[in-house]
Amino acid sequence: MQQEFLDFLLERIPEVYGSVQDISFDLKCEDDWYTRRMAFLAKNKLFLEKLVAEMPEKFKDLADFNEFFLMQKLYFLYPSHPPLRILSLPWDVIKILLEIFEKDKREFYVELCLAKQLDASELVQYLVKDIYEKVCYVATSIEEGEKIKDLNFIEQVLEIESMLWR
Repeated sequence: MQQEFLDFLLERIPEVYGSVQDISFDLKCEDDWYTRRMAFLAKNKLFLEKLVAEMPEKFKDLADFNEFFLMQKLYFLYPSHPPLRILSLPWDVIKILLEIFEKDKREFYVELCLAKQLDASELVQYLVKDIYEKVCYVATSIEEGEKIKDLNFIEQVLEIESMLWR
């Protein structure tokens, strides 16, 4: 079933994307970044909605606008191929990781999720507690920036993180 779904997407995406009007052609060079980005977002939204609407009935449970948007985001972040390390995580964890804007921070949490086998709710707790920022802070304060990637160092910071603040 998943292969059929993938085959359907690969077949339909180019035609569906080509059929959506590109409103960015109406923009002038002097239009600001926000206007250009909103035009791209509008076209992308129309594309994804149309793709979901065209799904055969047997794929309707797999077709969700928000899921497609996140899959697309994964592709845009890793256009050649998503790293196997991130793909080995559960989809609900990947969805949270995709919302992390800073690449180094995202990679830190990927490694942390893999090392500690975090589920989505645990990952959210680490994000809420600013674990990445705390590890960076401690590493910078002891002038050992490379420690950020050392799992033993991270474990030590995790043990004392509740006592770290600025």
